[in-house]
Amino acid sequence: MTTCIICKGENPISELNSLTDGHIVPEFIGGSLKVKNVCKVCNSKMGAGFEGKLANSLFYKLPRFLHNIEGKQGNLSTPFSGVYEDVDIGKFQTLPNGDLYLIPDIKINNTGSGVEILMSIDKSDLTKAEKYLEKKLSRHFKTEGKEVNKEKLSKLVSELIENAEKGHKKKESPQIAGKISLDFISQVMLYTKIAYELAIYHFDEKYINDPIANKLRLVIKNQEPDKTIYWQFPAEKQSYNVFFDDEHHWVLFFHNVCFIKLFGLSALIEFTEKGSSFVEKEGVVYKFCYKTLSFIKLPLMEQISQTNQSTRSV
Repeated sequence: MTTCIICKGENPISELNSLTDGHIVPEFIGGSLKVKNVCKVCNSKMGAGFEGKLANSLFYKLPRFLHNIEGKQGNLSTPFSGVYEDVDIGKFQTLPNGDLYLIPDIKINNTGSGVEILMSIDKSDLTKAEKYLEKKLSRHFKTEGKEVNKEKLSKLVSELIENAEKGHKKKESPQIAGKISLDFISQVMLYTKIAYELAIYHFDEKYINDPIANKLRLVIKNQEPDKTIYWQFPAEKQSYNVFFDDEHHWVLFFHNVCFIKLFGLSALIEFTEKGSSFVEKEGVVYKFCYKTLSFIKLPLMEQISQTNQSTRSV
């Protein structure tokens, strides 16, 4: 292939903009099938657009973390990285490796007869406690218009910490609540990309001239859905689902539709017209293993037979 299958040569193929290796099922979800038929401009546009949005969404971060799918970056962090608040321990941060870090919190309350100081600090910061408290008290006194003597303040802080009533709290299993949202448009783009690019891989580059193939191409290029293309998303009620587990990524070409299942979420998309030469009457399945980074191609009836045998053995 000498012309980009997305822009069809709109972006000139030069030394700076040559065709590049790309994954049909994106690398960030464990895709392993690479082809060299997309120019760098189009590849970068997809990466910065819908692929980048999905890669950073919790919907994809969670299974990637659970199945140790590193992707292109090679560094895998917990999908729950961020700052949270617990009623017992206060604000804490989830670090990339999954550890919890208690964010230092110092409250100074005037009681009338004196000052009450409440300090929460992570055990890893105990050596910095004096520094944190000294800084907090310095600001407190300044806001009250009082002059601060650094030596006296340092001595006061040392005495306060030495004589303070100390305690510790241990949180065994903090509960983190949140919502998983999914960018529908980006999801449509992803499934369309897989259907279109795998169809070219399966039928050869002659598929590019198919009228519906051209519509799919423009959807990817412009990153805008086309309402004239038959779509069913999600396709959870489709009978196809029973033959494909959630432990792999699946793509099925059957008659004129393409069934795609990623991490258990499936979609159905029309990839050609019913009477075209690209109709797959018998059905062909692509099975992608995101754990071993491998894939196989097999007839639909063989996959159905394997599924039935597994069901009977159970």
